[in-house]
Amino acid sequence: DNQLVEVYFRADCCFLENLPTNFNESNLKSVIAKQINNKDISSKSIYIQYNQTEANAVVLTRDEARSWASFRLINLDGHYIVKIDQLFYQLRIPNAPGSISISSLENSEMFAGTGVKVRRSRGDIILDLSDKRLFEKCLQKRTLDVENYQLRIEAYSSSTHYEDWEINGKNWYETEMSNCKSDIMQFICEPEHPIFRFKWNPEAFLEQLRRWSAKPNSNATNQRDLDGNLSNRQRHLIRMTVMLNTIGVLKQGSYYTINKEVKLKSKPLKTIVYNHQSKLQRATTISNPMKYPYKITSVSVINQDCLVAYEDLLSKGHRPLLLNMANAFSP
Repeated sequence: DNQLVEVYFRADCCFLENLPTNFNESNLKSVIAKQINNKDISSKSIYIQYNQTEANAVVLTRDEARSWASFRLINLDGHYIVKIDQLFYQLRIPNAPGSISISSLENSEMFAGTGVKVRRSRGDIILDLSDKRLFEKCLQKRTLDVENYQLRIEAYSSSTHYEDWEINGKNWYETEMSNCKSDIMQFICEPEHPIFRFKWNPEAFLEQLRRWSAKPNSNATNQRDLDGNLSNRQRHLIRMTVMLNTIGVLKQGSYYTINKEVKLKSKPLKTIVYNHQSKLQRATTISNPMKYPYKITSVSVINQDCLVAYEDLLSKGHRPLLLNMANAFSP
């Protein structure tokens, strides 16, 4: 089909799983080069294909990079990743009862003698299978009977571990977010949406906010009015992201700051309603009348972007206080 193919003859092949989501082929190659003390590895000696969605990679090495085959693991920013010979077909048992033992799953009628690898992860049980037919059979059956439990079983992918992902341009701002409306209600009816589980990334937020902030233009009387259609929409979506992340934090009951988990207080807020039957404490009578700084206060209601009105008052020497970031088209 007129496609060029490069063959890595007698190359060593290995796979890496559960990689950091902020890594790429270039980062991985640099780490490998450092590990074998060869900073100038030829691209013909190493091939890396990184799948960010699944957080895994395949690495082929030969010639000057072949020495990396003797290493069993790789250190990625303090995270040690063990090299494996193949990628497994993975299943998940969500919210698995804690009383179920690993051995009972390994010796169950479905998995006995298959060499299945079983591990617990965040309340779930993950099963690694090497047999594709068995994997497809489990997905077709959908349930697993173990220790008088009927367990739901489904396909597992590390990409569904959204709690370990930080909000960035690739997984939100420059992809899915742009296709959304600036209305949180579209997400409220979808409580399992990944946006409620992503970790907050302040640097990515500030970068996107600066990117879509209006730039001065000498030929424009008001830049916000001219490019408001796109940039204003994007700024509202970015602010909506803050609200969605806050809702997610409230649902999870905690958030992280500098790799430290902060637990929210579970004590609910109390709402006190006052009406005509409420009893208020008597106040003292002021003997001297209050003095006001101005004799008169004028109020103007205008149909204009609040930021435009703010800048106009500043240019006239006033010191305005902006209380509400209103929509440019619906103040």
